[in-house]
Amino acid sequence: MKLVLIRHGKSDWHAGKDDFDRPLNKRGIKDAPIIARELKARGIIPDKIFTSPALRALTTAQLMADQFEITDIEEKSSLYLASVNDILQTAYGALGKYDCVFIFGHNPGMSIAATTIRDIETSMSTCSAAVISFEKDDDFTVIDSFFLKPKDL
Repeated sequence: MKLVLIRHGKSDWHAGKDDFDRPLNKRGIKDAPIIARELKARGIIPDKIFTSPALRALTTAQLMADQFEITDIEEKSSLYLASVNDILQTAYGALGKYDCVFIFGHNPGMSIAATTIRDIETSMSTCSAAVISFEKDDDFTVIDSFFLKPKDL
């Protein structure tokens, strides 16, 4: 089983725009497909995609899903500014049903969740992905993990 935690792409602050409605900037739009193509090249293809409904996270999810020719993206309001518990609840609930789950969200929750699961300090920059592999057991035993950042690809 694989879990891929992805922080939304780079966005801009716009005066008068609500945080929820912040769009991706040019770099955010460019980085999302780069990460998706690298995941695909490594054979990491989502069976299920969950995302925060905030514009920047949803757009990142859509740009990546396009690379996999996937249209089914589940928006979960609990992933907007989610706590680590919200993220873990979504992850562990889905991993019992799907072999590879992608979750798109925001910091600090995504960094804390990745750190908690990987037991390695993880600071997730925009559009980065923490890829965690688990044993197929009820304990979600981590067997491997790695981290991808657009600037490293």
